[in-house]
Amino acid sequence: MKKETILEEIHRYRAEYAKKFNYDIEAMGRDLMRRQKTSGWKLVKRSPKPVRDLPGTPQDRTRL
Repeated sequence: MKKETILEEIHRYRAEYAKKFNYDIEAMGRDLMRRQKTSGWKLVKRSPKPVRDLPGTPQDRTRL
């Protein structure tokens, strides 16, 4: 008997979850948000990293 790989298990779970919501992405999003709020896990919000300027002139950047 072939053992199911982790990746196959993830794909199977995703397919089952999507089917449960009739492939409605908005309904899945609402469910995930509800689960997140009721999970009891502390959520960490981080500020975005600042954008760093690339070295050189703008003309040099086009060659990257």
